Amino acid sequence: MRLIVVKDKKQRMILSMLYYVLFIGFFTSNFGVPESAYYLLDVLLVLLLFFCISGIPKMLGNKEIKNFQIFIFSLILSGTVSAFIQGFDLKLWMWAIRNWGRMIVFFYLCFFCMKKRVAERTIIFFVGLYDVNTAVVLIQYLFFRSRYGADQLNGLFGRTTSGINVTVTLFVFCIVLSQYFCRKASVKRVLATMAEIGFVAVVAELRAVFVFLILLVMIYVFLNLRLSVRQIFKYLFMACMVFAVMAVAAKYLVRIYPQFEGFFNIKRIIADASIEGGYGYTGYIDRLNAIPVINKYFFNNTGIWNKLFGIGIGNAEYSAFDFLTSDFYRHYGNTFRYLNFTSSVMYLETGICGLALYVLAFASLLIKYVKGIKKTLLEKNIDQLFYENIGLGAAVISMIYIIYNNLQRSDGGIILVFFLALPIIGRRESKNEKTN
Repeated sequence: MRLIVVKDKKQRMILSMLYYVLFIGFFTSNFGVPESAYYLLDVLLVLLLFFCISGIPKMLGNKEIKNFQIFIFSLILSGTVSAFIQGFDLKLWMWAIRNWGRMIVFFYLCFFCMKKRVAERTIIFFVGLYDVNTAVVLIQYLFFRSRYGADQLNGLFGRTTSGINVTVTLFVFCIVLSQYFCRKASVKRVLATMAEIGFVAVVAELRAVFVFLILLVMIYVFLNLRLSVRQIFKYLFMACMVFAVMAVAAKYLVRIYPQFEGFFNIKRIIADASIEGGYGYTGYIDRLNAIPVINKYFFNNTGIWNKLFGIGIGNAEYSAFDFLTSDFYRHYGNTFRYLNFTSSVMYLETGICGLALYVLAFASLLIKYVKGIKKTLLEKNIDQLFYENIGLGAAVISMIYIIYNNLQRSDGGIILVFFLALPIIGRRESKNEKTN
């Protein structure tokens, strides 16, 4: 694993932001660096946007993301109108846009600034980084288990929660699986990576990873399958081997953490994710019950408007700075813990219309990348197929994460959209090559 060094200032800033969000958690967790250090990312993002200011019309005019853009701007418009009706506070509105909008701004900057050659090196860096992280997780598990227990066992990422660890784990799997379908990796390579992921998922108690990997394997096999007996046998064999490794890992997860006996029962998963005891049993809202709980406690007696358009962008926000914390959060935040999930905040502030628009934005990219896979398979464009497959994985993960966690409202969201931008980067350079 080597850090990537480039001469281009804009690409260097993008890489610096990715490095920073990957490693800053290690220093805040282990060396007492204050949490306020995360705000440096905001400074870097504003600087990068300033350096790219002349390219904003080109970014906004990119036809590849036309539908994505329509859905996001419609979301902002509807949520802002609702905020004016419910009680508009400019500073809270700006803070809310900052919280979930910085990831989207970084997405634009990635596909505008990043070159394909640097993107390829960054992908390789993530795979190498994961190998190092696995070694660190092993050391923490063997020698520091009393300090780093269960889902706090996050290796280089050092967070007290597993968001970054889960995210990097999933993308490394997407990378290796995409390499396999592009004939750049063997079944042995896939299984070796799967064994590594299985180890990290077991000792760091990343239960959800098992569910996500099964879903990703099924989607990748279905979309990349070619109608030949050899290919069908080959891909199904790979999928069966991956499932076998996951089954062994799941068995050891229960052995190390007996409280998860029966976790992989479908009924148990749904029950745990929707119980009105809340996330970690600390609040009312959990992954699958956000809309019913919010309706029950907040929207049932307020008419149809709140259900459709919410209480307005910014009106349920929280910040470490008191003047950026809404009255709604002061009254209900600690009880309901709605900030744990992107879906619950979106529904509160923008209603079912806003939440649907947010989901549709990522669904539009998912559809585009599915079409891209089919097209590149027909054209036998292996290089672009690799990018389309990774982008597909990023779109699937993005949609799952809306319900699963709040990464899209946090610093780690930039990792998500870097991978989401890869197919657009590849397409742009392919067009430039054809033009030249």
